[in-house]
Amino acid sequence: MNLPAPFTEYTRALLGNEEYEKLSAALEQEPPVSIRLNPSFLTDANSPNSPISLLFAPLIEILL
Repeated sequence: MNLPAPFTEYTRALLGNEEYEKLSAALEQEPPVSIRLNPSFLTDANSPNSPISLLFAPLIEILL
C-alpha cells in the first residue's frame, strides 16, 4: 500500500521502527471478512423473504 510520505514519517516517529514495520506488514495483508447481522431483521428466519434467508441462501446452496 502506498501511503503518503508525511504519514509514514509521522507514524514511524510515533511508533518506532519495529512497531511501524508491524503496522506496514499488516496493511499489506488481505483484510479479514466478517458479517454482522442486525437482530431486528431476524424476526422470522424461516420465511423465504427474510433478510437472513436472502443473505445466506446463496451460501447455503454453495455448501450443499
